[in-house]
Amino acid sequence: MKRLTFEGNFCDIAMCGEVPGGSFCEDGACSQRKIWEQLKKIEDILGSEYDLERLHELAQAGREGRVRIEEKTYQCPKCGAYRLTPRLDNLYYFCFKCKTQFTKEQAETAPRREQE
Repeated sequence: MKRLTFEGNFCDIAMCGEVPGGSFCEDGACSQRKIWEQLKKIEDILGSEYDLERLHELAQAGREGRVRIEEKTYQCPKCGAYRLTPRLDNLYYFCFKCKTQFTKEQAETAPRREQE
């Protein structure tokens, strides 16, 4: 499905003649504007084109517990081992192989050095 929303102020796009905050614009936004803004947020996440059937399948699989998102794995900058273990605050990572702690920034940049 192609994206339906685009950049711009909904009231200007719709050429709304109502006074903001009037009887049709409670809290500064009518129901049409609220729908537009919610759809725009969703389409900002999904991108320009998306498959509604595929999204339905993924949502159903998620509800049934069949979707698993793998954690991002980092390679140890010191020994090269994979699966650095994050601390609960995710600010530091620990390598059990070489018994070394790294900052999140060090862990994130290490694989890039290996690929270059």
